Amino acid sequence: MKLTDTLELAFKALSQHKVRTALTILMVVIGITAIVALVSLTTGVQVSIEKSLESLGPTTIVVSYAGNQGGFSAADLALISSLPNVSSVTPMIRESATLTLNGQTSQVSLIGISKGNLLSIVNSTGFFSGSVYPNNETGIAVVGNGVAFSSSGQQLLNLGSPIDLLAHGPSGGATAVDLATDGILNSYGASLFLPVDSSIFISTQEAQLLFPNVGYSTFLVKAVSTNQVSSLSTEISDAFGKNVVVETTQQLAQTVSSIMSSITLLLLVITAISLLVAAVGIMNIMFVSVLERTKEIGILKTVGFSNTNILLSFVFEAFIIGLVGGLVGIGAGIGASQFVHVLAGYTSGSSISAPSGANSSSFSGGSSGAFANSRSQSAGFGSPSSSSSTSSSSILSSFSPVFTPELLLLALFVAISVSVAAGLYPAIKASRMQPIEAIRHE
Repeated sequence: MKLTDTLELAFKALSQHKVRTALTILMVVIGITAIVALVSLTTGVQVSIEKSLESLGPTTIVVSYAGNQGGFSAADLALISSLPNVSSVTPMIRESATLTLNGQTSQVSLIGISKGNLLSIVNSTGFFSGSVYPNNETGIAVVGNGVAFSSSGQQLLNLGSPIDLLAHGPSGGATAVDLATDGILNSYGASLFLPVDSSIFISTQEAQLLFPNVGYSTFLVKAVSTNQVSSLSTEISDAFGKNVVVETTQQLAQTVSSIMSSITLLLLVITAISLLVAAVGIMNIMFVSVLERTKEIGILKTVGFSNTNILLSFVFEAFIIGLVGGLVGIGAGIGASQFVHVLAGYTSGSSISAPSGANSSSFSGGSSGAFANSRSQSAGFGSPSSSSSTSSSSILSSFSPVFTPELLLLALFVAISVSVAAGLYPAIKASRMQPIEAIRHE
């Protein structure tokens, strides 16, 4: 008996029960779709966050104010700058603001930063149009690409366009701010600490005039070398005590990797349960098929089919179910992850920042897994969750699902393995039937 004849017999058996075969394949498709979609999405988010950390460089230390009121003073800036092994310090004043544009409002980050420091941050992407403001200039601003353009790509702001803002101060009040667009940045992409695309940048002097009682919210400190990062971060922590949160990009990268690995493992366990259910379903259907074809099995054995031929016939059925289910599941998984990607970009684009009134004041939080930290609410500032909303939106709108050949091959292998394993026992039972007893079966 040729192998092709056995394979043809398997195809014929499956085609005789199209609906049942389709439903059995669907069980495999669901599990494989989940594997491909979940793994590609979590990997994409992890890669996006890691790129955000890499953009800061391995020598960067993020120092965020965590006191009850105010912020870092000029004396604090001088203190950090004077520490040994400090290459540079980038001070920022970051508050939230409500932007009114074409009759619609959205929340943005309003960031006071010097000309040189802003240029160093956006050096890799540059300007779409215009240029950065002079250091002491007021009344003009540089806007992120996500502020100047809608999620559909429509340009909302041009050079010279007025910017109507309602800046939210630390006391809970709001100040009307009228600015003119002096520069529009190119798309920056995901950023864990600084949501460049959804921010409006003004000179430090302008920010100090708007928020006279607010100090610097964050210092981005560069160490002279990677070997000095750990000791320098310890020195900063010792100098400021509990009033600061000090984190290195290396620490955050390790934390991100640990969190994403845990999430991926949890999702894979859930997916494994769905595949187990699929395996039980396949086994049940195969037993039904064996029962229905008992007489046929007896006849086949009498005309020369060996036990191996019968076994392979049913194994091939399970193999075909797994192969088709795996291929369809891979396609569906790719489609599902792309849909989630587009949906995440649309959702984050439709709401630039936190709910109205939230006040973002820092870029990171403790290494315990909360990547945002803000001044306490008693000082009139937003919750920790609100302070990271713009950064989270930036990451969600910028990540792309990652489809590696290893992932797709693994998904196909799992689909076939689960199906064949589930169909093996019914196939063995079918191959061991006695021809006479099988023919007599009613």
